[in-house]
Amino acid sequence: VGYTAMAEHRDPEQVKRMIDECFARLVADVEVYGGRVDKLLGDAVVALFGAPVAHEDDAERAVRAALRMQADLPDELQMRIGVNTGEVVVGTLAGTEYTAMGDVMNTASRIQALAEPGTVLVGDATAALLPPIVVLEPHGVTELRGRAQSEPIWHVTGMSPTAAPAAAYVAGPFVGRVNHRAMLTAVTELVTAGQSAIVSVVGEPGIGKSRFVEEALNSARAAHPEIALRRGTCAPYDEVNIWSPLARAAADAIALDPDAPADVVRKAAEAHVAEHEDDEQARSAAVEALVHMVGHPSALDQLDGQGVRDEVVRNIAAELRRHAVDHPVILWIDDVQWADPALLEALRVAAQSLADMPLLVITAHRPDRDVVWPPLMERALLLRLPLGPLTRAAARELTEQLFGGPVDDELADVLYARSGGSPLFLTELAGMAASDGDTMALPGSLRALISARLDALVRPQRAIIDNASVLGVSGHEDSLRRFASEMGQTISRADLSELSAEGFLVLEGSRWRFRSDVVRDVAYQTLTKQSRAQRHAGVATALGSLHRVPVDEWAHHLGRAAELVKEMGPIPGVSPAIGVQAVAALAEAARRAVESGAFSHAERQATRALDLDEASAGEHRDLLLTRATAYAESHQFPEAYGDVNIVLEAALAGDDLLHEAKARRLLGTIAQQRRDLGDARRELQRAVELFRVLGDDNELAETLLARGFAEVFGGSLDDAEELLAEADRIYAARDDRRGGAWVRQHQAWVSFLRGDHPEADRRLVSAAETFDALGDRSGVSWANGLLAWVRYFQRRFDDAEELAESVHTAVRSWGDRWAMNMMQTLLANLRLWSGRIDEAEPLAERALAGFRKLQDPYGTVQALAPLSRIRVALGKSAEAERGLEELVSTADSIGDGGLALQAALGVAMHSGDTVRALALAEQAHERRRASGADENELLVMRALVLCQAGQADEAMAVIEALSVDDLPFAMAVRAMARATTGDHAGAIEDARATTTLEHPSYFDVAVASLAGLGAAVAAGDDAAISSEAFSAALDHTAASSGDVVIQQVARFAQRCLVDGDEADESLIGMGGWSTIVKTLAANASNA
Repeated sequence: VGYTAMAEHRDPEQVKRMIDECFARLVADVEVYGGRVDKLLGDAVVALFGAPVAHEDDAERAVRAALRMQADLPDELQMRIGVNTGEVVVGTLAGTEYTAMGDVMNTASRIQALAEPGTVLVGDATAALLPPIVVLEPHGVTELRGRAQSEPIWHVTGMSPTAAPAAAYVAGPFVGRVNHRAMLTAVTELVTAGQSAIVSVVGEPGIGKSRFVEEALNSARAAHPEIALRRGTCAPYDEVNIWSPLARAAADAIALDPDAPADVVRKAAEAHVAEHEDDEQARSAAVEALVHMVGHPSALDQLDGQGVRDEVVRNIAAELRRHAVDHPVILWIDDVQWADPALLEALRVAAQSLADMPLLVITAHRPDRDVVWPPLMERALLLRLPLGPLTRAAARELTEQLFGGPVDDELADVLYARSGGSPLFLTELAGMAASDGDTMALPGSLRALISARLDALVRPQRAIIDNASVLGVSGHEDSLRRFASEMGQTISRADLSELSAEGFLVLEGSRWRFRSDVVRDVAYQTLTKQSRAQRHAGVATALGSLHRVPVDEWAHHLGRAAELVKEMGPIPGVSPAIGVQAVAALAEAARRAVESGAFSHAERQATRALDLDEASAGEHRDLLLTRATAYAESHQFPEAYGDVNIVLEAALAGDDLLHEAKARRLLGTIAQQRRDLGDARRELQRAVELFRVLGDDNELAETLLARGFAEVFGGSLDDAEELLAEADRIYAARDDRRGGAWVRQHQAWVSFLRGDHPEADRRLVSAAETFDALGDRSGVSWANGLLAWVRYFQRRFDDAEELAESVHTAVRSWGDRWAMNMMQTLLANLRLWSGRIDEAEPLAERALAGFRKLQDPYGTVQALAPLSRIRVALGKSAEAERGLEELVSTADSIGDGGLALQAALGVAMHSGDTVRALALAEQAHERRRASGADENELLVMRALVLCQAGQADEAMAVIEALSVDDLPFAMAVRAMARATTGDHAGAIEDARATTTLEHPSYFDVAVASLAGLGAAVAAGDDAAISSEAFSAALDHTAASSGDVVIQQVARFAQRCLVDGDEADESLIGMGGWSTIVKTLAANASNA
């Protein structure tokens, strides 16, 4: 300060000599604390600490140097010093020496300008890294010139010396967490006793999650040596295939190296599965799933995305079950904050489907609001264990164990305060303090400490760490060697062993992993962006030369290099075409992710490719369609519509028929998923027309299949049949058996809705056989699921229940929630009509909740129909009424509105609400007739409602037009129509016949018994006719079913028909049923 004024009044040589001496002293002060003078600018000195070599306490070193510089300055000179901390770019520029650039440098200059002569000011980032030994006073919150935000500034007033004992650095023991360990031990004991569980350990990086779990596992295995442990670690997004953590866990079971060639993996998998699985089909499926998970070609490649996902998840659960049969299994997956949702779903399904098995799933992850884990489940035990900092007492115990004896209170307090109770940080801090015996060496952040340790490595070891940080959190030793070769480096086993001994890496056979993800993060972030880009490009080159290119990894490294080039501009050693290459690789990775059912992964990969802005017009549209497909499969419909509409607009503007057709097909498919028949029909029909113009039979068949399926629900069944037949002809010409099987599956829907149950049965059996031959377990389950409903309507209840239970078990094993809900709905119907109403209610409630969660209106109607009838039967009138109203309001939101209206009609009919039932019958009839769907059951219901309305002749006219000989419900209603019209003999005959048909429901028996009772009383109850038998049957049905409506009807019929009392409507209050009983009583009185 004041240099210019002083120089004006002194001899130039004198000034130069004084300044030279001053600068020499100041430069020495910088260097003695490990800093480097960047440049001398007139009367200014710019110094760097932490570059080119970082120390764990660079902030403190800079402040100490600043104070020393102030003290060493001649009395006639004054100086202002500003210190700031942050990331800078360092290196040599053309024509210059080593220097640093960045906003941090500019901010340091502005802080310096705020200082009073003779003082040292530091920025807030620097202050946060300084130990208590540095005495700070607030200088105020200042708006720095040229910066939008204000920043706290601190005044350094001096230092407060302390001392610490010296000792050798040792690895940290495990302390504390007593209560947490007790809880995890208790869960482990429950698991060994046969209860499945999920334990989620949550905590910040370095808090000791992995160490805690490992210690708990060691104790568990010591107490229960029979426990089988399988472990895996998730890597950051996009760095490996989404199944790799579970592939690693599965490989543990068979001592398999997942990086081995495909033939080796397959042979090992076959040998392992053969030991544990007798069923040939199950063996084949297990092998293909494991080979696929590892990343090799498999039979699963022939399935669609959802089919692949289902098959992988099913076999993960099956593999765990095979092991859990013999002994408890612990599946330990670390870092699930990076897990793909499909992997988390697989873990959930495994725990849920093996709820009766000794399986413990343990996960660890950082706190992240986007990670919805663990999930809520009904049967498996759930425990979320948040890990916080160590207590002061536990930290003191750890410190003393690290130092090998007692430490003074002041050092213990300093270490605890600086570490924040983090075991990892505390261990590293104690090691550094112990190594030099001076608490000046205690750094202010874990990042600074790790950076210092990394910079202390010899060059070959530092290169290994840098390369490993680019490869990911773990990998095979060969990958490190290939990478090093590409970078012109060599790797020795001794260096790897040394890095393991120093705690940077963990070596497991031929594989490596970082001991802590914090170490990996710091190592990666200390690389310059140019170096990162060069290394990612080098990895991509090495991967591209392999015989079997791992697409996900290749795409990730190409993509990361391209992203850095886009940010930084051209980078030496990185191809100018890296962006184009990355787009192609990321697009392929996204496409494969969709095919394998990894929809979140597909969305990320497609987004990365799009963000590079290097895609051609066609590539850009394909990427948007891929991402839209992933969004749609994940039910993110607004995002899907956004992408598809961009493609459609661009295709229309560019006369691009192919992408227009693909966009319209996807729009139609999304509309069909949302039950918007109008939009689905319009967009899919236009896509069909465009693919006809293009002459693309493969795309045409796929579109016809979608177009036909859209017509199934609420459209024209005739149109659906015609569209599906054309698709079938194309698939047959192309010998596409899977396509043909899906056609038969959809055609079975048409037959089912038309009431042609034998044809639906035949088509489904054929489809299931083809799917089975192709190894498509998902397809088999879809066919058998619909077949279960067909058998239910064929009144083959035992077959239906067996199929429903089997399909429910299968789909639960891979987590298909829609199919699970639909099978629960069918099981609820079976329980309801067999008179097990109490058992039916929870099944229907679970199905309804599941469909609501999926936002599926069609499924909601399917579950709400039996649930509302159940609630009528249980006397829950208010809830039943709400169900009826919801069914009516939902009718317009699904394609087949008649289905919802018919379900509402059933509720009104059951409760005796005749006026509403008649109106609903008319509305449902109009809807069902328009679609061509079967109306037989609807007409039978209408006939019963007409009886309830006192319109017996009209009821008789309706029922006589139907074939009722093999339908118990129709036979019972005809008995009622005959009884109320005075055909007593016919009524009795039909009432008796109803109970002889296959599987009449309790409701059928009740209606028939009431009709038979009324007819028998009116006929005089001669020797051939026993009113007592019908009365007993009615009473028994009412009592055994627990249906309060039927119970009230039975009591009312007893008084009016058997006892001959006057009709007392206060006993019943259900108009329609009351009308029937009074009609029967009147007929008896007139007989």
